[in-house]
Amino acid sequence: MKSTTLPHGIHSADWLRQERGPRPDRAEARTTLTLNPAAGWSIALVVSLGLWWGIWLAVSSLASVLL
Repeated sequence: MKSTTLPHGIHSADWLRQERGPRPDRAEARTTLTLNPAAGWSIALVVSLGLWWGIWLAVSSLASVLL
């Protein structure tokens, strides 16, 4: 059975710091790609216009059938 006791003179915070590795390595692992704000707003605008067009088409089709 493996012992989980820390060697004499090493505190748990020191032990964890050694196990985790240096900070730049962790920062690189967390790096994610971000979307350009202009591209995000453009996509949102196109999707919104598509939804409004679909609503307008449904309402006009319904109105032409009922009237």
